[in-house]
Amino acid sequence: MISINAPVVYENLWGANATTWTIEELKYDIDPIVYNNILLQNNSLVDQSYVVTVTLPTSWPSPNSIRGSIDTSIIGSNTTISAPPLGAIYSALIDGVTVKTLQDAPFALGTTQSATSAFVDFGYDLNNIAVGSSIGIRLEFTLSPGDTAAILSDFEVVDVIPEPGTLSLLLLGVGALVWRRRS
Repeated sequence: MISINAPVVYENLWGANATTWTIEELKYDIDPIVYNNILLQNNSLVDQSYVVTVTLPTSWPSPNSIRGSIDTSIIGSNTTISAPPLGAIYSALIDGVTVKTLQDAPFALGTTQSATSAFVDFGYDLNNIAVGSSIGIRLEFTLSPGDTAAILSDFEVVDVIPEPGTLSLLLLGVGALVWRRRS
């Protein structure tokens, strides 16, 4: 596992005092799972669009199951975060190709309070796409001026584990074949 636990701050990525960008925690695990926690502040006077992509070089056979989630929070009054037109804030990627999205357009989260959040996930879905080179998450959104967004997201690929009933039937079938060969 590769892990960055101390905050890493990048300033002035798009010009003087335009953006402060903090990565609080970034983890890679051999499951394979990609997890990230970003905190971003738009210091400009206009809406800014952002694209953040995190990938993990790995391979994984198919069939497999995939699971992912996103928790989007905004901080500041009159704050808005929104998905791009015809897009989504969260895209789960296998080998650079989107396999699942969350918080799809016209998703927008806004508040007149000091903060609010929205959580959504997709449970373990059967997936027949083998991972050839990488898995990843792409976050794409627009944030209102002077405001802050915090986004937690993850994407995981795991082995397909048969349900107990399916496993029992499989073992019964193997047992029947062994008994038949002996007869």
